[in-house]
Amino acid sequence: MGRLSRLDVECAVPLAVRDELQPSEIDAILGIVFLAAAADGALADEEADAFIRIMLRLFGQQATPERIRAVMQQIAARVQRGESCQAARCARVGELAAMLRRTPARELAYKLSYVMLMSDLQTNDDEFAFDVELRRVLGIAPERVEELQDEASRAVLGEPSRRGRGAPTCAGEAPAQIDLPFADAAPPAMAAQEPSEAAAPRARAARGRAAAGETPRRPGAGARRKSAGKAPRRTATKAPAKAAKQPPREAAHKTVRRASPKRPIPKKAAGKKASPGRRRR
Repeated sequence: MGRLSRLDVECAVPLAVRDELQPSEIDAILGIVFLAAAADGALADEEADAFIRIMLRLFGQQATPERIRAVMQQIAARVQRGESCQAARCARVGELAAMLRRTPARELAYKLSYVMLMSDLQTNDDEFAFDVELRRVLGIAPERVEELQDEASRAVLGEPSRRGRGAPTCAGEAPAQIDLPFADAAPPAMAAQEPSEAAAPRARAARGRAAAGETPRRPGAGARRKSAGKAPRRTATKAPAKAAKQPPREAAHKTVRRASPKRPIPKKAAGKKASPGRRRR
């Protein structure tokens, strides 16, 4: 099966935790992870690929092409019935969370949902709202949420595997994966969903996180950000390296002429050279 997601999402499943899961817990976790993938009303190919690899990891030696296809067909039917979860407006996530009574199962559900939201390397307001709602229904404290995010980030962004470019970083401890083409596992109906109108670029999502007072960090963001709602500081455009050897006045003059692309210099001004008299001052 081809790898479409750049993150090794399956590595967020510790084998010690997986081996203790009950079948009902696996079903509930997969249900929550699917809702995370479809939180914005769409299911990207990277997200479908990540979902399949999470299933392979959770099922372990019991994973078969028939079982994977059956689960994906059930998921596709849910999408067609409109059971995808947009933002926090979804009672289904609370019902699934109530089925996870053990702490390890609840924490694993959050970790896998977190990496699923990041599997396509994009975020939006609906996905952020789902993340906040999931924390609430799972009853995970903010301090523990940060620890789980760190654990998941380290797992999916580990050192490259020695088993090959296409193998996940945890390939040495995982059972051999079955040969299941992506097109056979993911029905076309899953990718046919239109993106939500509320979906927004990363800048808009960042403003939403600041307004909510919480910031779920992306994998790879080592430094913890403060969500005080402060406006980003604007940094002045730096002068080119050669300008450092010129007199301060001339260097400052050239810095101004290198204006931002948003405010282009008029052609007449761009071609006009300063007179020697002005340069002496």
